[in-house]
Amino acid sequence: MSDEAPTQPNLETILKEMRTGFDSINTHLSSIQNRLDIFESQLVQMDARIDRLGGIFHATRSEMLGLRADFKEFRSQFKAPA
Repeated sequence: MSDEAPTQPNLETILKEMRTGFDSINTHLSSIQNRLDIFESQLVQMDARIDRLGGIFHATRSEMLGLRADFKEFRSQFKAPA
């Protein structure tokens, strides 16, 4: 019995320190998870913006192709003999 008495407080102290350490790790992991959630939502917003820009790009390209065709038609009027 005398062998167990001196080690008992040390084991309890170790367990208490381990619990404190795990609580600290859990707090940090929760903070990291929150940051990742925010980052993920920002990526989703950026993806939506990129999709909008892609739509604008395609609309602009379509208009440019139309203008190009109109210009070719207009130019051909001057090349044709009257």
